[in-house]
Amino acid sequence: MIVKPRDRVVHVTILHNRYDTRIFQKECVSLSSRYDVILIVNDHLGNEVTDGIRVVDLNLSKRNRFIWILNSVNRINEILEEIHPRIVHIHDPELLWLYCKTKQKFRFVFDLHDDLVLQVLEKEYIPRFLRKLVSWCSSIFLTSFIKRIDGLITAADYMTDKYKCYNPRSITILNYPIISKFKPKAEFRLERQIKILFIGTAYTGRSLENLCEVITEPEFKEAFCLTIIGEVSELLLGKLRFFLQTGNIEILPPMKYAELYDIIQFYDIGFICDYKFERNEQIIPIKILEYMAAGLPLIGSSLSKVKSIIQECANGFIVDLDQENDSIRAILRQILACPQKLKELGINSLNSVKDYDWSKMEFQLLEFYDEILSDE
Repeated sequence: MIVKPRDRVVHVTILHNRYDTRIFQKECVSLSSRYDVILIVNDHLGNEVTDGIRVVDLNLSKRNRFIWILNSVNRINEILEEIHPRIVHIHDPELLWLYCKTKQKFRFVFDLHDDLVLQVLEKEYIPRFLRKLVSWCSSIFLTSFIKRIDGLITAADYMTDKYKCYNPRSITILNYPIISKFKPKAEFRLERQIKILFIGTAYTGRSLENLCEVITEPEFKEAFCLTIIGEVSELLLGKLRFFLQTGNIEILPPMKYAELYDIIQFYDIGFICDYKFERNEQIIPIKILEYMAAGLPLIGSSLSKVKSIIQECANGFIVDLDQENDSIRAILRQILACPQKLKELGINSLNSVKDYDWSKMEFQLLEFYDEILSDE
């Protein structure tokens, strides 16, 4: 019997690490059931094959950002010419130039993880008087490419709606967790410190400095501790240095998700409290769903999407973003007054998260690929 070789598809990112949840754990692994999947990265960890995915490391210097992007585009183009995939799926706006470089030889999909146009307005390294101009230029840049590529994937419905007029082949792939991989919390041991967990990229704008300030106060220092797992921006680290000396706050480096699946259950509360930026009003943070999949109660912001989940699921506490520190203090006092309530809230998290499983998105992703290839 002649076995037909599987179609080859390539995912490309130079900004995310190879084990990125959305890119590797979800999309690449899901697609590998039907395709030969290659992931091109630039994280200096070398080439490898893991979970059936071939990972190719560009290993290029990032010293000069412009030269790094230029060299990355050239090297990626060389690799694509060698392996000739059916679909090239890129995850960074910086790599949209690759579409021009390859002279449109391959089917191109762009995965828009964040609202770049709104995100620019939050960047602290861009002078305030320039942000609207840079945002407008970003919008022109994005739409000019979105019109030409073969398909657009976004991580939120409002982004899909915004760009569908430029490219009708646009879909939303939400960042739902792979629920089966999480180990639910078995028990809440309330005789020790209550452990608060934050997972993700930590930067100013996520209320972490507010939480650190409150839990290091004498009233809460012995009762609560905080663990931050992920990369921490230099700006935020500078703000946290004083609090790190108190002994009830620790920062751990990014972990593989296989490790996170195991350890989330050993914490008591998941924290996600982004500021009132416009784009944050429109999305469900993936971390909320991951905390819920592990059976953790939540401390979340009063942003509309987050607030509605906590209220509908009855699984946590809501921080008033107009008076953060006072609101966090009130929440911690509530917890200390009735710590056994954490178990009830955690059970509610676990029961409610079943509607947000990745399997629903996996089906849509595979259908989307079928549609793109059917045009050939």
